[in-house]
Amino acid sequence: MTPFGVNGKPYRFDMQNLRDNGTGVGCRSTTEDLELLGPQTTRLDDGTNGVTATQVIISPDGSTAENGETVTVASFLPEDDPAVQEARVSACSDTPVVGGHERSLRSLGISRRHVPC
Repeated sequence: MTPFGVNGKPYRFDMQNLRDNGTGVGCRSTTEDLELLGPQTTRLDDGTNGVTATQVIISPDGSTAENGETVTVASFLPEDDPAVQEARVSACSDTPVVGGHERSLRSLGISRRHVPC
């Protein structure tokens, strides 16, 4: 089932921010479950990078999704900083990493096994 956003269109991640939908997909453990996140890297005016993470709220039946809170993870990071690289992958819990990076999303509070694609 594809959840639909509040705009009536399918809720999507594009991994390269081509449509302003983020640069990665991840999740973090909560006290009750896993929480889906949309990490985003942004090139800042000074040539460094910022990283944010947006909570994705999915309805109990999986039919709709909407953005929740967005938090700044870090700012003024060099391109090769692990937080920047980690925000450009897709992974959750023990699922394999998608995106070519063998890194965890620990900077976002995400725990999972490191498996390269």
